[in-house]
Amino acid sequence: YWDSELLLTGYVDQTRYGVSAGAVAGSTQGRALTGDLVDCSVIHATGHWRNRTASQILRDIVAPFAIAIEIDPEIADTDRIPRFDLLSGELAFGAIDRLCQLRGWNPTTTPSGALRISRRARNYGARAVTLDMSSVVSREYSASVGDLHSQYTAVSQTYAFDSGDDITRTTAEHATVFDLNVGRYRPIVLHSPVAAKSVSLERVADWLANQRVAASERVTL
Repeated sequence: YWDSELLLTGYVDQTRYGVSAGAVAGSTQGRALTGDLVDCSVIHATGHWRNRTASQILRDIVAPFAIAIEIDPEIADTDRIPRFDLLSGELAFGAIDRLCQLRGWNPTTTPSGALRISRRARNYGARAVTLDMSSVVSREYSASVGDLHSQYTAVSQTYAFDSGDDITRTTAEHATVFDLNVGRYRPIVLHSPVAAKSVSLERVADWLANQRVAASERVTL
């Protein structure tokens, strides 16, 4: 809690305690309940899903951890993913992140420790914060354009199956989005984390572009 507002629900990961001449010091570190999704692998009976929605796959991944999932009501998850396979030993959040990239979603955690799935937006969940700048000892701003590109192309292979669930053919798919704020020609081709059609790949490319823009600027107080 901070000033009676719930900020985090989770577990203590590390405790430190030390004694020196005339002083005793201790500290505790912890993370939200969803920290287990970052640390632990997915154990699933088959390791793959066929013709399921992203939210159905997410619930299967998270269910053994007894962590709640909150999906924003504005998200209409009706499109089925033809094929989603876990990587060998893949961590739960790695699989969750791949699914969210495919749909253009943002996985975060709530103060109560639930996994929250929201639609990516520049101003989603924004709240005003007032800082007492007189107490700031130092402040630093940095910006980097090394990872920014003028166009992002996401590529993937999709699969077709026969009645026995065997692959019969593969098809190459791609989609491109442009960042008009980058004034010179700087293209990049990136592989989608999930096999997808071009409609979904456009969301993947847009997600990748926005992620790089967000990571390019940092303010430290």
